[in-house]
Amino acid sequence: MLKLPLRIILTIALVIITIASIFIIFYLKVESRIITSTLGGEFQLKIGEKTLIKDAEVTVTFIRVIEDTRCPVNVYCFWAGRVVVELSFRKKDRDMDRVNLSIPGDEEREFNGYVIRLLRVEPQREYPDKMEIPSSEYKITLITLRKTT
Repeated sequence: MLKLPLRIILTIALVIITIASIFIIFYLKVESRIITSTLGGEFQLKIGEKTLIKDAEVTVTFIRVIEDTRCPVNVYCFWAGRVVVELSFRKKDRDMDRVNLSIPGDEEREFNGYVIRLLRVEPQREYPDKMEIPSSEYKITLITLRKTT
């Protein structure tokens, strides 16, 4: 039987513990990105985050900001501009749809008997410091309602 020095055994154990810790941390981060919400309640998402709408059994994911041409808050503009975001819908294990919502304009969309409405996109653009907003700073506020006939 081959005997390994204690230093090699401790190094191998440390590597195994480190790898296991990385997997555990990654798993917890992935699981923590899913937010639970209900119909009629406002909820916020950052890019890449998901919410499970329990009543509708649908998961909504904030994919990206497609366009942000809003007038900065400290500037007078001829045109107010707009912001367009992309969302995806998934029911159980099946992708349902991808939609774009914009403010102003197409603030809401119907899906599967429900309506999702984009209420706010933060942060606001500011001249000259925040003309370009990093995608990691965007946060949207949404509400999901049952479609009324």
